[in-house]
Amino acid sequence: MMKKLLFAALPFLIFSCSEKSSKVTSSLSENAEKKFTLEVLDTLFIDSGENIILIENQVPRTDFSDDLNYYFNYNRKQNLIDVINLNTLKLDKQIPFDTEGPNGTTSNVSSIDHFGHGNFMINNFGDGIQIFDRNGQKLENFKLNNDDLKGDRLSINERINTFGTIDPITYKYYSIYGHGYGEPHGIAVINIESKSLTKKPIKGLDAIKAYKVELLSDGGRMSRNSSIYFQMVNDKILISNGSVNELFVYDMKNDTTIHHSFESKLTANRQPKPSKNLVHSKEEFNKTYLETENVVSFKNFIADPGHERYYRISIGKGSLNMQEWTYVLTAFDKNFNQISENEIPNEHYSTNNFIKDNKIFFQHNIEDELAFVVMAIKEI
Repeated sequence: MMKKLLFAALPFLIFSCSEKSSKVTSSLSENAEKKFTLEVLDTLFIDSGENIILIENQVPRTDFSDDLNYYFNYNRKQNLIDVINLNTLKLDKQIPFDTEGPNGTTSNVSSIDHFGHGNFMINNFGDGIQIFDRNGQKLENFKLNNDDLKGDRLSINERINTFGTIDPITYKYYSIYGHGYGEPHGIAVINIESKSLTKKPIKGLDAIKAYKVELLSDGGRMSRNSSIYFQMVNDKILISNGSVNELFVYDMKNDTTIHHSFESKLTANRQPKPSKNLVHSKEEFNKTYLETENVVSFKNFIADPGHERYYRISIGKGSLNMQEWTYVLTAFDKNFNQISENEIPNEHYSTNNFIKDNKIFFQHNIEDELAFVVMAIKEI
């Protein structure tokens, strides 16, 4: 089972330690032999028939079936999910949901997650979990707080992120918990049947709080944080971010975590930290955050189970003053050792992607039509 999921800290959004961990540093040798590149093969458009597919490129409100035969797109205007057949490239059907009432999703859906035999988790911007069957009937509804959950307690100001994923085999919900959105502390594991929380602290995960910029102005608060990518791939959870060249891998079976630190020869290995973490004007807010993201940005990991590899795209500049970005494809083996790093053509590589038939599919909105740009992974 391979599950695609990621979430990113959104701009302008208000919102006992484990000993089973280790750290690994990985870099390419000077004479590394393998090199990979990406080559555009085709652009595939989805036939929606007489219906309209609302495309917002909001990654948390889309998902793929585990067999990669279907793509699910949430339509917030009509409160429905588009079920798209990736083999025929046609809209198969639309699943409507109630907005209010006992089966209501509410009008502020933030994320969806398809799991099991046609079930969906459809969460809003609150602090709750909502599970629906394929007919729109609500099966579960509970809050991610100390009142509704047994087991481990959440500390003051700690919250569990609702941009998580459900393992259909164990019927457990996995997500990040921490202080707001910009300071993750570890992984929250919730047994849905017993409504029991287990916290898995991860040492060093909260280091990205150094990249958080908060604005306090006129009694209000807003923040920008490092992007966080949270992915379940088979029996592992991958946690990476956009600011630092690193990866945390949590093994669900063995309850262990490995922190991988990577060294790139083509980009910086981390964004510069902002000169201030707290500012009091929008001008200072924008200026301070731009100091960090205009040097390097790391994207999510892309699993290639057929070749037992992972890929990651990153973009970087030599300095803030440079105009051109360098696009880099890094390949990793199944144990996350770097096996390749080289420049690739300047294309729009979306973070909504998957590998099918040995090709990478990148989802795009092209003139308000849902499309997938298909690229070959070529060894050179």
